Amino acid sequence: MKEIIERRSIRKYKKDVTDRKDIEAILKAGIYAPSPYLGIDTDRRVSEICDTLSIGASVQNILLTATELGYGTLWIANTCFAYNELVELTGMKGQLVGAISLGAAAEAPMQRSRKDFTEVVEFC
Repeated sequence: MKEIIERRSIRKYKKDVTDRKDIEAILKAGIYAPSPYLGIDTDRRVSEICDTLSIGASVQNILLTATELGYGTLWIANTCFAYNELVELTGMKGQLVGAISLGAAAEAPMQRSRKDFTEVVEFC
């Protein structure tokens, strides 16, 4: 719960070198996210929605693991502004659906306000 509460979107980073073993651990955490798309192949739209949900779950695991290891992150869900440049830079063959910046945070933004628990939860 600590990492969930402490995670922030970081847009400024120090020039510190990021440890490769930490990066590998962070990316492995993404692999262990729930994958609701497994076994669904009958309806293309359902598969697309489930793939999107799976990507979101994977990104969340990555962000929280990075926070646990002391790194700052920013989930860039809209890469359209630099899509071609990012694909060229990474040499990707598939479709780019988002990006995550990661490094030693050079800022400490305040927590954004959240709705009260009673406003978002309803028990039946």
